Amino acid sequence: GSESLLTEERRTYATPRISPDGSRIAFCVYEGGMPDSVWIYDTEDDFFRRMTFEGETRDCAPVWSPDGEWIAFQSTREGERRIYRQLADRSGPEELLLSSPFLQVPTGWSPDGSVFTYFEARPESSYDIWSISTDSDSEPQILVATPDYDCCSAFSPDGRWMAYVSGDMSRTQIFVRPFPGSGVTQLVSGEEGGGEPIWSADGTELFYRAEGKTMVVSIETEPGFRAGRPRVLFEGPYVSSSITPGFPYYDVTPDGQRFLIIQSEEETAQINVVLNWFEELKRLAPTDN
Repeated sequence: GSESLLTEERRTYATPRISPDGSRIAFCVYEGGMPDSVWIYDTEDDFFRRMTFEGETRDCAPVWSPDGEWIAFQSTREGERRIYRQLADRSGPEELLLSSPFLQVPTGWSPDGSVFTYFEARPESSYDIWSISTDSDSEPQILVATPDYDCCSAFSPDGRWMAYVSGDMSRTQIFVRPFPGSGVTQLVSGEEGGGEPIWSADGTELFYRAEGKTMVVSIETEPGFRAGRPRVLFEGPYVSSSITPGFPYYDVTPDGQRFLIIQSEEETAQINVVLNWFEELKRLAPTDN
């Protein structure tokens, strides 16, 4: 397909997420090499609007609610990386969604909005995937906990399946398991591993990133779950997270026709190694001594 520039506005963007109706993009802006604030870009009006204003806090990792009314995000308010939510039009005050002494990163709601998921890092373990019901004052429940790094869950459009990232932080894989409850967990990524899982709007494909490539896997769920062979869609100088491996740094439009992806504009430096440089110096600048 063709590549086109979304906006001429140059910033250090991160974690872009497209609203359910496709009209807005929530993202994080970095300042001084650190996540700083959450912004919203209106694609129809080509207009940027800052969403979070909290002094020295660090806000990032925005995710949309299924109805497009709310945005949840991670913030360092009160000294901890907790999860807050804010009405996307800022018509109401922000609310503390989850509080914990541990690092938490939001991943999103189930399609019906009844379950919210996130991943959390505790000193006694690696990252684990958690969920909490939005319908009551229930306690968080752990969904995936292995000795490895577990993160970045993504619900299928029908809410029956959950893709997630698991493995060593230097090499992760994409798995899919039934939701809710237990069941057979399926490996869907290839030998090169992968991260950043995102479902297509119709649930027939699962996208992910691996070694600079954007991959796709065909998915069948009837009569049972079946994943096809991963294949490469495209590759290029596109940015992935170096802080939380496997967290999506791209998104797919609701119609499934285009990818929103961050491209690096950093210039590369070249290091040249010169051998026998002293002899070469004497040849170029001879002296009598």
